[in-house]
Amino acid sequence: MVQSDAELDLERIENIHLASPAKSSRVSVSFTERDHELLTQIAEDRDTSLAWVIRQAVSEYLDRNRSEEPQLPLPRPDRGRS
Repeated sequence: MVQSDAELDLERIENIHLASPAKSSRVSVSFTERDHELLTQIAEDRDTSLAWVIRQAVSEYLDRNRSEEPQLPLPRPDRGRS
């Protein structure tokens, strides 16, 4: 059986996850019905769990945003104080 590039990439990612277990924390997250349906469909298409798809999405989001400069809060407007 010949595996596609996507299947090989998925296998590599799963093997990395299995090879380097990290302590995890549980969270409860609510999704819109549409987002839940889309995430579930992605999981089914990839023959993986919904939890794995969500963890992967969060991991990719963090990787993309980790290098950005943190945005400082805007200064509070001066309300007539001198």
